[in-house]
Amino acid sequence: MNKDQKPRVAMHKATDKIMDDNAGVWTANPGVARAAATFKTKIATEDGLINKQKPDRKGIAKDKDATIAKLIKALLPIAKAIEAWANEQGNGELATKMHFVPSKLKTEGDQGLKADAQNVSDAITANPKAMTDGGITQEQIMEFNRLVGTFIASIPAPRAGIAANKEVTDEVETALDDTDHFLKEVLDLRMEVFARTNPDFLGAYKNARIIVNFGGRSRKKKNNPTPPPAA
Repeated sequence: MNKDQKPRVAMHKATDKIMDDNAGVWTANPGVARAAATFKTKIATEDGLINKQKPDRKGIAKDKDATIAKLIKALLPIAKAIEAWANEQGNGELATKMHFVPSKLKTEGDQGLKADAQNVSDAITANPKAMTDGGITQEQIMEFNRLVGTFIASIPAPRAGIAANKEVTDEVETALDDTDHFLKEVLDLRMEVFARTNPDFLGAYKNARIIVNFGGRSRKKKNNPTPPPAA
């Protein structure tokens, strides 16, 4: 749900509350009662769609950042052990691959960190003696491998969350348009029957149908009901 949709949802809720609060006024009118029931169904549809939206993608990104921090913390001692062993063996190529600067690991991006983690994983497999010689335990290796998997799985998460939320936002827009159309074409017209018998109720209904921007100003939606006639 975007910032333009929120005031429309609030208007629908306010209108529904006015109808609920004054049910005793309109329940005897079959046309109004039928329209009110349909309106409530449409609001339920809106609520269902809004509840489908994913958690704030900022939260997803925060979880991913935490995973990256844990992965780097697990990677560095393993890499240093392999680097030291490679230096002793005169394997400059391997030592260079295992030489990591922590600050660079944090800033090189998803694909760069993924490649670095893969290099360390390959080095663990190819050089088991470097592990035992450096005091790296099997538990450390297992935790490192687990974090690598968690990190790789998290790479598309924020983008996937954005796409999913956009799809739901589009569905919410369709539902809001449908509700607005129904209000304008059916319920607003049905409510005019109360212009003579209960003008206060009709006035409250029309006030509820005014969309209030979160910025503090009110505006009339293009499909708001026709304003009451001048006295």
